Amino acid sequence: MKVIRNKHFSVYDLRFSGLQLALASGGLILLVIGLFMAPNFVSESSYADPVPPAADPSISIVPAGGINLVMTPIAGSGGTFGTAIANVTVNTSNTTGYTFTMNTETTDTDLKNSKVDYTTHPDQKITNLTTTTTATDFPFNKWGYNVHKAGTYIKGAANTYVPVPNSGSSDADRQIEVTDAAGSNNYTFAYGVKANLNLPSGDYNTTLVFSATANPVPIMMQDFDYAACQALSTGDTVTMYDERDNEEYLIGKLADDNCWMLDNLRLDLTDSTILNSLTTTNTNVDSASLTSLKSGNRSAGARYASSGFEAWDSNHTTNQYNQAKANADYKNTTTTSYGAGSGKIGVYYNFCAASAGNYCYDKNAGVDDTSTLQDAQYDICPKNWRMPTSDSSGEYQALLTAYNNNQTATDSGSFQYNLSTPLSGLFYSGSANVQGIYGDFWSSTWYDAYDMGVLDVSASYVDLSYSNGRDTGFSVRCMVDPSLYKRVASMSKGTQTAADLQAAITVPTSADRTQDTSNSGVYEYNSSVFGTSSDAANTSTIYYYRGVLENTVGSYGSDGSAVTYPNYVKLGDTCWRIVRTTGSGGVKMIYNGSYSGGTTANSCANTQTNAQVTTQAFGLRGNSKQSTYWYRNINRVGYTFNDNSSIQDITTTTSVDTVFGSNANPALNNARSNIKTYIEDTWYPSALSSYTSILEASAGYCSDRTAYSDDTTSTTLSTIPPYATSSATMYFGAYGRNVNATNANKTPSLTCPRSTVNRYRYVANSTGVSNELKYPAALLTADEASFAGSGRSTATEGSSYHANSFLRSGSTFWLLSPYYRTSGGYAYEFYLYSDGGLSSTRVSNSVGVRPAISLKSGIIPASGTGTATDPWVVDAP
Repeated sequence: MKVIRNKHFSVYDLRFSGLQLALASGGLILLVIGLFMAPNFVSESSYADPVPPAADPSISIVPAGGINLVMTPIAGSGGTFGTAIANVTVNTSNTTGYTFTMNTETTDTDLKNSKVDYTTHPDQKITNLTTTTTATDFPFNKWGYNVHKAGTYIKGAANTYVPVPNSGSSDADRQIEVTDAAGSNNYTFAYGVKANLNLPSGDYNTTLVFSATANPVPIMMQDFDYAACQALSTGDTVTMYDERDNEEYLIGKLADDNCWMLDNLRLDLTDSTILNSLTTTNTNVDSASLTSLKSGNRSAGARYASSGFEAWDSNHTTNQYNQAKANADYKNTTTTSYGAGSGKIGVYYNFCAASAGNYCYDKNAGVDDTSTLQDAQYDICPKNWRMPTSDSSGEYQALLTAYNNNQTATDSGSFQYNLSTPLSGLFYSGSANVQGIYGDFWSSTWYDAYDMGVLDVSASYVDLSYSNGRDTGFSVRCMVDPSLYKRVASMSKGTQTAADLQAAITVPTSADRTQDTSNSGVYEYNSSVFGTSSDAANTSTIYYYRGVLENTVGSYGSDGSAVTYPNYVKLGDTCWRIVRTTGSGGVKMIYNGSYSGGTTANSCANTQTNAQVTTQAFGLRGNSKQSTYWYRNINRVGYTFNDNSSIQDITTTTSVDTVFGSNANPALNNARSNIKTYIEDTWYPSALSSYTSILEASAGYCSDRTAYSDDTTSTTLSTIPPYATSSATMYFGAYGRNVNATNANKTPSLTCPRSTVNRYRYVANSTGVSNELKYPAALLTADEASFAGSGRSTATEGSSYHANSFLRSGSTFWLLSPYYRTSGGYAYEFYLYSDGGLSSTRVSNSVGVRPAISLKSGIIPASGTGTATDPWVVDAP
């Protein structure tokens, strides 16, 4: 097992040489020590760092001029003492400082003359001091040194010298100083030499090596994510720290291709300082659960019981499930363990504490209904980490399978040995039990109304069982979150401004592909610029793909070159491309054809009609037979609409709710568009029915019918009447955000205006009412297409603006956003043109259909890398 130390190690050898003895007139000895910098610097990396910081710490050694020493012995003395000064500066940007050392290049510390035959004259050299010596007592033909920084001596003292260390000397002898912060320091080295007439004149040389090594930069677990894990090789281990309490953990890349803690979690929730340090940025928790955890989760008693947990009450008369409790008495106690981990028992947590207040309820309230329960979404693990799942297709089982079901703990190829499981026992009814016999670890998997799935191990078996009560204290292990959401998030390049979205997306040259200078990649949705997303459970940062990815029509990806931003997913025989993540930690995807055929067999690289499910009219004909009331047909725009023929003229005072429906009267919005009928009645039941349980029912699909002024100089949305008059062209909100505005002012948004009032935002509803979604599927919006890199097809922007959007398929397909109602009474919807640009057409025209769906949070692909030829494979539940 290779151990990778998280240590930046940059060595700069500053070599000095050249001691010259010359026979001067009158028999005097002239001693010149010439210390000069050799022309070569040596930079080495002794250790690999699996998580390089954004910029590697710099470190340098700078000499300050040459050094000359002239010694003139006093007559009759037979020799003289002299010193030479070397000024050396060490600079570093490393936040933890450096270790500065000096020694001779080899184990030989003698100053030797190249003209002397040391076989016959072994004593004609200047040897190293053997002990600390003053200048007054300096012996003949010896040398040594001292060094100070700003007048404070580090080695030796004023007029006092110590032996020069060699390459084999101890670290303490070689070490000049260890610093603990970035900065610059000046060192003054004094080299003392005393020579007599016994030495022949000439050059006496050695080489000194000055080394500055950047101190280790601790890797914080919160900074380590799925992408960093993928940079490791199976079998690698890394030491990391939890920034919440600075506890050290060993992390391993195991045979399932995931990174796991090889130590039990030791976060002490009985310590109020540590408890109060928990935030949504350092812990895998949402704000509501964190508030619940810190407040004791409705418990009137003590928040935490350091002395243990109360026994489970079979009569449901106590509130053990809703009190977060932890026991840290055995935090650093070691027990029987296997593998490379520390073997420490760690902290025991009941499930309310293990889930960080996310999965707690009051038994007195009678919340035992299994239909309200599900897997725990959050936990006490560090950010970017989470508790594993434990069902038959979960992560504990996958790891067990990866080790061939080997359950002999002392075997180096076993599950227990590689996960390094201590037999930490459990805490129950106020005391620790079965320590050294069993090890019990929480999972995030729901089992029944009172229990959660757990991992149970011993020296000879591994069992995926259940907890026998969520009030029991078990150990917690964390793994790097390998979900699709985290895979996408790990590719993020940061935020974009509204102006950034207007830049043309160009195809990078072959030299640029790895640097990706083309405004393509995965970006963070900046709510301060684009508005807060209206996605349900908006607790996770949203990331979106943009520009040239792979297999975009006309892009470099189709030639088989390296893929930087993979986004292909395979569900059964259907292919999908991830467009963005959702607010609840899922991923939203657009249909991309069949895996079994299309453009390229056994691939998801489908384009044109092969990327569609059908060609379909969006809705009913745009103009009414009742010409007197033709302008009422703005109600025909949208995924659902009001088709009530009794509607009278729409005037400047007509209520929006009368036209588009309201929460109080949803029947006014209950007519289905043709395309909604096709998706719900024809396509979805045959294509995705087996995947419904892993799709996000609360994911929103926005058919924004807010008004946008037909004054083309305006960039302000109107959310109140008038919507139109009998002679006006009526534009809708998505038009204003994505088309009418100038390039510099386009402001696509994931917010769905008036979504809580007028039924513009659709979610799945099992009752199948027509003003909601029968199944969790619809279409992408024009705003989502804008984020992906699709602009409007105009001569002003030109096709280069959007030709390299990954959504470009070479064929047209519908979007969910209404465009406008013309003065002639025709309803228009957005669609994506074949060149990748936004455009519109009448709802009665036939255009391609590419449905959109959202996978739930925590979905983990069974295999694949996300490319067109090796898509992430998501199995049916």
